[in-house]
Amino acid sequence: MVQRFATHVVCLICALVAIAWTGCGSKSMPANTIQQREKAFEDAQTKLAAKDYAGAKEAAAIALKGGGLSADQASEASMILIESSIQSGELATAETELKNAEGFAMDMVKLHILQGMLASKQGNNGAAQEAYAKARALDPNAPIPN
Repeated sequence: MVQRFATHVVCLICALVAIAWTGCGSKSMPANTIQQREKAFEDAQTKLAAKDYAGAKEAAAIALKGGGLSADQASEASMILIESSIQSGELATAETELKNAEGFAMDMVKLHILQGMLASKQGNNGAAQEAYAKARALDPNAPIPN
């Protein structure tokens, strides 16, 4: 099941990149579809803050489905998927998602923090500290987890 979910996430990320490259996006979608994607994005943020990781992953996947978000929102929704996978113990899925996100992440600080979180959960404290150092090099005030 984790493998299947990871495959779906990879497909979503590839679709997102294809949409960004072709110039298709929110301008060519019906307004109600854009509103649905933006609402799902907001739900994903809320659920992540509430530590409802399954709900955050589901809402983020809906938000990313077929475009409709700005590039920043899509990047953040991908980060929500990754963080939710890490926090729910789906480390293989999170690792795959992180590798796919490296090419288009808008928030490199968050990407490095998530790399550190994953490495820490995998018991690789050296890699975690290295990732956190990269985040701090970009932003000295980056919120590094304990």
